This record gives sequence, C-alpha cells and structure tokens, in this order.
Amino acid sequence: MVREIMNEKKRILIADDEKGIIRLLKDYFEIQDYQVIEAKNGLEVLGQLNKEPDLILLDVNMPMLDGFEVCERIRAHISCPILFLTAKARESDKLLGLMAGGDDYLPKPFSYGELLGRVKALLRRYQVYQGKGTGDRGEDSSWLQWKEIRLDLGFNQVWVEDKEVDLSELEYQILRLLMKHPNKIF
Repeated sequence: MVREIMNEKKRILIADDEKGIIRLLKDYFEIQDYQVIEAKNGLEVLGQLNKEPDLILLDVNMPMLDGFEVCERIRAHISCPILFLTAKARESDKLLGLMAGGDDYLPKPFSYGELLGRVKALLRRYQVYQGKGTGDRGEDSSWLQWKEIRLDLGFNQVWVEDKEVDLSELEYQILRLLMKHPNKIF
C-alpha cells in the first residue's frame, strides 16, 4: 500500500499577456500538483495578491503596468518569490528585474525542466527563510512511500533503503505516476 502525506498545494500566480503561454504554463504546473492563479495584465496581478500566491511568474511586457513596476508594487505588500519569465533577455533587463525586487530571471524561450527546477528552488528557499521548514525534509515535505522506496514530492528525490537514488526527470515522473496510482495499469 502506498502512503501519501500531502500538504496544501502551493499557489503560483502566472502573469503574462499571452493567453497561450498562460494556458501552457497552467497545464504544466497543474500536472506538477500546483494550484495556478492567472493574470493577463499588471493591474490584474495586483488584484490577485489577496489569493496569497506562494510564487509569482511575471512577464515584463504587459499592458497597463509593466512587470518591473508591478514587481516594485508587489514588494510593498508581500515577500513571496518572483521569477521574471520574459522575452527580454539583455543583461540590462535582467538587472532591472532583480533591482525591482525579482528573485530570479529566466528569458524565453526556456526549458520546462529548468523552469520547474528554479520554481522548486525558490519555493524551498522561501519556505526555509520564512521559518516554515528547516530545509531538511521536515514535516512540511510531501512524501510517497511504498515498502523501502520513498519519494519526496517537494524536492523530486528518491530513496531506496535510505540511500538516495539519482533519477532523470522522466524516470522520476514515471515513478511518481506509478506510486500515486499503484493499482492502475498504464
């Protein structure tokens, strides 16, 4: 029998003026067990802050308010991680994003694996800095366990008999799927 210890899903606010990008990112993060909040312009982002996102993916080129100004305004209210996800790839743009209060900057096009890795790293650091976790897989982690196999959903790590096993992203996703649905045939 597989035992699952789950916490509340982390909320990601995705802010982009391109509906297609929001849809792709929403589908991707929902598959990864995140709750997604959407915003199509800068003012909508500010209006969604009451939903208390755990992380914000923020485009720079948005109508009404650009991402840099939105980031500065967000920092006046909350301190959750902000990752700029934008087509502006010049070094000066990256510096503007970081100086506006962003925690990371990933230019488009990007790989989904790198994006997921950055999101998990930002959330992990934020959780530790806020005192919500110790960083050592304490009570705030989510686990799946079957016999001697233990899978950490929060950190994408696998242990067999207390030894960490290195898996590729695809191998990890397959194992996770099988462990979440132990009696189902795929």
